[in-house]
Amino acid sequence: MPPGRILFVRSGVSLDWRPEWWRPHTHLTALTPIRTGRAIIGGTFTHPSPVAGLIYTGSAAKRPLTLLAEQRDGRTLFGVPLAALDAESFDRRAARLGISTVVAVDEDAGVAPFLDSNPALRRSSRIGSFNIFVFRDSREAPTPIGPQRWRVSVPPGTSGWAGLAIAYSPLWVARAGGARIPTRRDALGLLEVMAPTETSAVELEHRPGAIEWAGAAVSLLSLAALGLESLRRARA
Repeated sequence: MPPGRILFVRSGVSLDWRPEWWRPHTHLTALTPIRTGRAIIGGTFTHPSPVAGLIYTGSAAKRPLTLLAEQRDGRTLFGVPLAALDAESFDRRAARLGISTVVAVDEDAGVAPFLDSNPALRRSSRIGSFNIFVFRDSREAPTPIGPQRWRVSVPPGTSGWAGLAIAYSPLWVARAGGARIPTRRDALGLLEVMAPTETSAVELEHRPGAIEWAGAAVSLLSLAALGLESLRRARA
């Protein structure tokens, strides 16, 4: 499979053919990152917001998700019914999320035109009941370069804000050519950086902020207090 993230159209895999959403199912696909080292979107309901909101409802707005992933499986993607999701809209979202591979099950055959009638995709292979599609163009995934550090490339000639296929966090620090560059959150809840003018390489570092350090300090103080209390009781 080409570099990039893997999108599972369904969060779970049904274990029987009953129509109810609560029918027996498995989230075995959630093991994909462990077994292959590839990042996934979908495949489980545990991936973090705001990407979860974007995938399930089509919006990264700060609001609760009121339906389980299983209640949406086989019905919607990006908040749109599978049969109504057109190839252009799907391709635009997939590119923004760095998706290079799409995995659908037999149940979705013929009801997902964004897969079956999409010239940007080709059917790569079939494994059991899983149908694997890959995008014809290349997608670059962020490259780890150290603890909590990644390198990404901005397309040459890009000016202004450039979108990166990674979720936004206020703790991101972006640098290009050794100099820090501005970051912001886009409407999809993903990270944008101000495109550098002299290089296409951007280094990202996820640093702990004041709240994270305060949480660590509270944890250490609590452990120290518990240790002193245990010692006092032992001496008593």
